Amino acid sequence: MPLSPPVLEGLARFGDVAGRPAADCVRLRVTGDAVLPDVSRWLVSQGVQLFELKGRRKSLEEWFVDVMGDDQRPG
Repeated sequence: MPLSPPVLEGLARFGDVAGRPAADCVRLRVTGDAVLPDVSRWLVSQGVQLFELKGRRKSLEEWFVDVMGDDQRPG
């Protein structure tokens, strides 16, 4: 079930919702992994059934493209 608009808006206190939320997945850009326990506690307190929460770091290529721009993308 998709998250309600108030829950999506509430996630803004932890970071930026990246892209369009899917029915079963939301990507949230946060400052670091240390905020993930707070995010999970808050979601559960809002009645959200949380099945998975994981951090992901940018790859070296992603950092390169962020710094140099898409026109410098290798390949």
